[in-house]
Amino acid sequence: MEKTGPQDHERVINIPVTRGTETRKLLIDRLENLVLVIIRQITSGQLPKIDNLCSDIVPGGVEFGVSDNGEDLSDETATCGKSHSGEIEEDGGINQGRCVVDFSHKRGKLKLALMMTVAAKAHKLLIAGEFQTKRSMFYELKGGLIGRFIDKQSTTDGIINNVARILLCNTWELGFVATAKGLVSGTLELTLQTGEILNCEAPGGVLIPQMSSHIMGIKSRASSIIVVEKDAVFQRLLEEDCTRKMKCILVTGKGYPDAATRAFVKMLIDHLEIPAYILVDADPHGIDIMCVYKYGSSSLSWEQEHLACPTIKWIGIYPSEVSKLRVQRMPLTDADVTKLRGLKRRSYLDEQLREELDFLWLGKAEIEGMAEISLCFLTSLYFPTKI
Repeated sequence: MEKTGPQDHERVINIPVTRGTETRKLLIDRLENLVLVIIRQITSGQLPKIDNLCSDIVPGGVEFGVSDNGEDLSDETATCGKSHSGEIEEDGGINQGRCVVDFSHKRGKLKLALMMTVAAKAHKLLIAGEFQTKRSMFYELKGGLIGRFIDKQSTTDGIINNVARILLCNTWELGFVATAKGLVSGTLELTLQTGEILNCEAPGGVLIPQMSSHIMGIKSRASSIIVVEKDAVFQRLLEEDCTRKMKCILVTGKGYPDAATRAFVKMLIDHLEIPAYILVDADPHGIDIMCVYKYGSSSLSWEQEHLACPTIKWIGIYPSEVSKLRVQRMPLTDADVTKLRGLKRRSYLDEQLREELDFLWLGKAEIEGMAEISLCFLTSLYFPTKI
């Protein structure tokens, strides 16, 4: 990584292309090994059972893109095939990150057909060096021979996740990407692999690139990154001229962030080496969204090395400051209570965050309520006291 310019001036960063061809070749080999293992098991009269630590699939157990922390980071429903009644066995002990798929269970034949269909598609994408959105893959499978067995996209996503876990890689390394929904705005210019220059100062913000690995260059004068939970708050801050006044890059994932948004925020933090902050609602779901950015989610727990942003700082709204700010509290819904109890059970939360969670029993508050205190309150008063 080459960087020019002092911290308070324009930074120009060139990001070298790494592991592209090599990674594709490794994954093509692993996919072919996976099919050979299954064929050998079937021809020998065994019911197929595959293990991501099997040396016949991954020689030497090389793991790239796998988190070294096997702890369940979220109480979200994991999409890694766990809905298939015991077909997935996970080892949280000495072999953290282990995943075993046993096709002898009920619906094993269907599971095998789905996984082999996805594996075959991944093989084609890797050979061609192309990408496909998960949404597009869902419709492709829905219109194919096994379409009657697929009723929702989460089924397809779960199978893609299973294949990635077995091969010890990230889903995007297989060629499957989520449709990006996040927005970015600020003094930021991105150079893409295609040579396209993406100017992020466009009114209303610009869509975050689907693949952060396709960003070859970054140019920015920003001194910080501010992530906000909602698009409405993002647009309000742009109206307040926040990116210029705070000299920041503004990002929103529009609620729970997709993998593209999280990978993009991490890429900015790692390469720009400037502080990052996050502003969310003072409610259980807002704090959960903050945790997804900072710690990761269980549904993509093995991809946290490329997604989690442990250095991002939560700056509000703190539940403990709602009364001081005279922001209206609203009662918790049943869904809020369930989410709050789930948050309280997480072992990785520090004492300060646990104390803030206790304040939520008094009620919740939204960022919009604070923004209505006065014109440009967030940009002129709140952010300067927090950053």
